[in-house]
Amino acid sequence: MSWSLSSAPGTQRLLEYEALYAAHFRTTSTVTWCLYDLEETSGGQILDLLRLHGRVVLNGMELDNPNVDPDLLFRGSDAPA
Repeated sequence: MSWSLSSAPGTQRLLEYEALYAAHFRTTSTVTWCLYDLEETSGGQILDLLRLHGRVVLNGMELDNPNVDPDLLFRGSDAPA
């Protein structure tokens, strides 16, 4: 996901991209990996991104994400879960 760290046009829409991607693949058995540089990505952005992913790998452990909220962006990021 290093492309999202550039200032290229459209990179400010990363959460929208991730939400649409998650919505499209939610009901499939497809496995994809979204890799983020934790040193380059803001903490708030990481938290929003995590809420869009049903499974995550943290510190080498694959986990179900209890805080997944794939409709976050469609409700607005300020809306309560």
